[in-house]
Parts: sequence; structure tokens; C-alpha cells
Amino acid sequence: MFINELRFLIPELILAWILFIVLISSFILGYRYHIIQGRKNFFNPYRILADMVIVALIFVIFSLVNLDSTEAIINYNQLIYDTWSNISKMIIIFCTICVMLMLPEYWQNSTRSLFEFIAIILLSVIGSFFFLNAMDLLTLFLSLELQTICLYILTAYKNEILKSIEAGLKYFIWGNLSSQILLLSISLIYCFTGLTNINELYLFCQLSLLNDTSYYMLITPIILLFMSLTLKLGLAPFHLWALDVYQAAPTITTMFLLTVPKIALITVFTRLFDGIGIFFYNEIYPLTVLVIIYSLIISAIGGNETISIRRMLANSSISNASNFILLAISTTEMSHNILIYFIIAYSISIISIFVALISLRRLHSFQLIDSFNELQGLVKFHPFLAITLVISLFSSSGLPPFLGFFFKLPALIISAQFFEITIIIFAIFFNILSFFFYFRLIEKIIFRKKESNISIISDAFLLLPMKNETRILASMLCVVNCLFFIDSFDILYDYML
Repeated sequence: MFINELRFLIPELILAWILFIVLISSFILGYRYHIIQGRKNFFNPYRILADMVIVALIFVIFSLVNLDSTEAIINYNQLIYDTWSNISKMIIIFCTICVMLMLPEYWQNSTRSLFEFIAIILLSVIGSFFFLNAMDLLTLFLSLELQTICLYILTAYKNEILKSIEAGLKYFIWGNLSSQILLLSISLIYCFTGLTNINELYLFCQLSLLNDTSYYMLITPIILLFMSLTLKLGLAPFHLWALDVYQAAPTITTMFLLTVPKIALITVFTRLFDGIGIFFYNEIYPLTVLVIIYSLIISAIGGNETISIRRMLANSSISNASNFILLAISTTEMSHNILIYFIIAYSISIISIFVALISLRRLHSFQLIDSFNELQGLVKFHPFLAITLVISLFSSSGLPPFLGFFFKLPALIISAQFFEITIIIFAIFFNILSFFFYFRLIEKIIFRKKESNISIISDAFLLLPMKNETRILASMLCVVNCLFFIDSFDILYDYML
């Protein structure tokens, strides 16, 4: 019995094994190692270690593919393995592979050790995996804490930069507030029902519909449960921490924060809503609508007011998370299928943008790039990166005929079956309004000329070529953003019927 259950844990065991190798490598090579630039054929353990991690992550994908598509509940009803969680894990692994590909390039010219950074990322991914599989509220809480504690460290990893420390502290405070709300909701649920298992709570909620006392007792803890998850997602009115954290964290950390944790949170939010939230639809629905509307307003206004690239992407993330929630509470298999495609499109767009930004950082003598003005005239100095960035921004905005459009539009169409038409019109209006903060950056990249007093693009810009692996990754992502829509016409047609 134990052996049969153990095969479901193979992905987590592979991650744990590679984490052990990373920690041993850190111990052997020491903390003072740094890469000496300008020396060819110099032994680079960071690059070798990152490649080893990438190979291990590819094996994790294969192990996920080989798992049965049937649902399995193991470890005394603590963990669930199904197609929904496996697909989310594959997306997380894809995002982590892209982060690992960019890590050595981002960390070049730095004396800080990369071993701990890789280890913390792997530990966060392990936490995300157990979070996705959690079938018990206590398991869910502990795995979420494992993930978020790692994220606090990644945010404040560059402790020589004051803003990075401030971002880590702010993330820690708001993250702990969310965790306390989650723990309070779990405590109240256990107090009223004596249960923490989601399957058992589902059966209890079915019976509580016949008992008004039990039903009204559970309303408050269930609302607190979903409130804690919206706080973790950074949705309005709990969004201010997200804007500051994403702007001040290291670029590679922001790339990780905007993809992996959000994928896990959206998946678990959907599962919890289908499991126990659906019984309290009348109470959760109006609050969720308010959060979605407020988030769309805040993201559209905030994105158009800022000139910070990462703050703009944070507002974009809030807008996309609102669209995710629209699908998550639609409670149909069709909406969940669209949600998976939408998450894939979102992840590819975000990663494409950060691949371009990190490549620009290397080409700009490793200076931080965060202002719109710093990319003025980029198309004249590096057309490849400019085209990659522009196509990724178009896709992230949902502009046709790029990847994002063919999943954002069906998302709104499907949501129209469950929400009032005024809410959908409102969502469409603010999604269109959010186009403009993407166009502001695109206009500077393509149509503006470089100004020497504000731009950091140097005359020797073209003398520093991109690394081959970065160019290949950027090209693949760019092609996906452009050409994937050919297969998406069938999806769009099916969901418009």
C-alpha cells in the first residue's frame, strides 16, 4: 500500500533530492566563491548547478506525465492527486526552469552566493506542490507557510539594498496577517464542525443545508478562508503590499513571484470553492464581485499612473488575477479548462517580459532597469529584444491576435453565464482601459528617441551580444506568443457556442 502511494510522491522526492545536492554543493564550495569575469573557460559552478537543477526539473515533468490521470487520495486523506493539480505542477516547473535559465545571467558580476538562492527556490516549489495537493486544511496551511517563508527570503535576498529589505519586511507583515486570518478560519471551522478534511467538510456542508444553525455558523470562517487567499493574491483592497514588493524585490525574484505562487493560489482557490465554497455561494458571490471590480479599477488606474515597469506588471498581475477569479467561481468544467489555458498564457507572457528585462540588465552593465524612460529607442539599438518585449506586452494585455486575447475573451464569455451583464461589461471596459499602460511602454520602445540625460543605453550596446541560451529562450517564447493563436481559434469557437 505504501509503495503504491509512494509513486505519487516521485516529483516531490526528485525535488528534495536535488535540493540536498544543492545544499551539499554549497557546503563544499563555501560561501566566498564568486565568478571571475573576463576569464574564458573558467569553472562556473553556478552554471553547472543551474543546469543540473534544470535536468532534474525536466525529470519531474516526465514523472508528472507518467502519473495516472485518475484521482487518488493518499496519506490518510491528507493529499489528493488529480489531473488539475498535475497540470498546475507542470506549469510551475516550466516557470521554474525559465527562472533557472536566467539565474546565472542575472547573478553575473555579483559576489553573492547563488547556492542558497537556488535552494530556497526549490524549497518554495516543494511547498507549492504540497499546497496544490492538500486535501486537509492543516496540510494546506503548513505547505502554504513553507512556500511563503521562502518567498520572504527571496524578496529580501539583496540585503545590501535598503528597498529590498523594506519589501521583504512589508511582504512578511502582510503575509503573516494573511496566515493569521487563514489559521483563524481553520480554527473556527474545526471549532464548529470538528473537521479539517476538505472531503469531510463537503459532506458536512451538504448536511448543514438542512440545519440553519450549522449553516450560519460556518459563513464567517468560510468568508475568512477565501479572504486570506485573496490577500495572498494581492487583490484589492489588499493590493498595496504587492505593488511595493514586486517593484523593490530583485528582478529574478519578481519573475518568480508573479508566476509560481499565483498559479498555486488560483488552483487551490478554485478547488476550495468547488469543494466547500459552493455551498455558501450567495454569501461569497457579492463579496467576490466587489473584490473583482475594485481590483480592475485599481489596476487600470494604477498602471496608467506609474512609470515603473515592475509596478506596471504588478498592476497587470492584479488585473489578470481578477479575471482568474471570475473563472474560478464560475463552477463549470468548461470554465476550469479555460482557466488552465489562461494561466499558461499569462505565465508565458510574464516570463517573456522578464527574459527581455534581465537580458537588458546584462547589456546595460548590470544596472537596474525599471523606468519606462530607460527603454526609449530600444528598437533602434537592439531590435530582437525590443520585438520580444513588445510582443510579450501585447500578449499580456490581451490584444488580438496574440496569445492572451484568445483566452481572456473566452474567460469573459464564460463568466457572462454566471454574472450579471453589467459586471461583464464593467470588466471588459477596465480590461480595455488597462491596454493603455502597456501601450505607453510600447510607444517609448518603438517611437521615442533615446535621450542621453535619462536613458542608460550606451553606445557600446551592440558590442555585448546576448547569450545563446537566452536568445533561444526569448525566441521560443516570442514564437509561442505569436503563433499559438492558430490553435486557439478552435478553443475560441467552442466556447463561443
